[in-house]
Amino acid sequence: MAFKVGVGKSDFAALRKAGNYYVDKTELIYKLVEEMDNEVSLFTRPRRFGKTLMVSMFENFFNIRKDSADIFKGLDIVKHTDFCDRWMNKYPVLFVSFKDVEAENFSDAYDMLKAGLVHDSANIWDNLVVLLLLIVITVGIDYTCRYIFLELFKRFAQKTKNQWDDLIVERKIINKLMHLIPAILVYIMLPLALPKEEMPTLLGILQMVCSVYIVAVVLRFINASLNLLLEIYNRKESMKNKPLKGFVQIIQVIMFFVGGII
Repeated sequence: MAFKVGVGKSDFAALRKAGNYYVDKTELIYKLVEEMDNEVSLFTRPRRFGKTLMVSMFENFFNIRKDSADIFKGLDIVKHTDFCDRWMNKYPVLFVSFKDVEAENFSDAYDMLKAGLVHDSANIWDNLVVLLLLIVITVGIDYTCRYIFLELFKRFAQKTKNQWDDLIVERKIINKLMHLIPAILVYIMLPLALPKEEMPTLLGILQMVCSVYIVAVVLRFINASLNLLLEIYNRKESMKNKPLKGFVQIIQVIMFFVGGII
């Protein structure tokens, strides 16, 4: 595959994803951490010699808010597997670039730098606001499901002569199902509050927690539903000589086994 030259690019991730030609300097990451004992490192080079690109490489490697395994694939640094396991995307990183700060005096340059920092901070606050809205929406839907919809179902069950809907209310089958809706909503909307390109590790962990919770709720609901069906079945006189409990228990064991694998 022919490589393209990315003239003027200083974003390491963008350059790698575009398949641009890149002189591998990733070994410097290993040397900087393992072979040097500097409290501060200063890299001095003339303009357009790739300083920003190199620092962007460092930022993509260490930043805990990113998942950089793909963009470092095939480069020298991945040969140090233990080092990558300990350091890649494991630490908070503050990355400030003066590349675009051009002004005729210190005051204007300071204002430009401050504006850039404010913009980065604004993105974080935007994410926090979206996360807060997500929590509010989830709590609202949970309240609606459990205290409005459930109450309507209880009134419906009281007006009917069927026993099965009364048992659904008594065994709290609907209550168990109601926990599923907010969990699915959180799982779907989490990327809005925690963009994958900004904080993939945290997003992945929270979505995994949501997935485990969703599976647990589904298993509880199915288990309770099977017990309810068994209870209704056993109440019928014609079915007393045809026990079904063993078959239901087998289904429950298989269900929890599959749920544990998932």
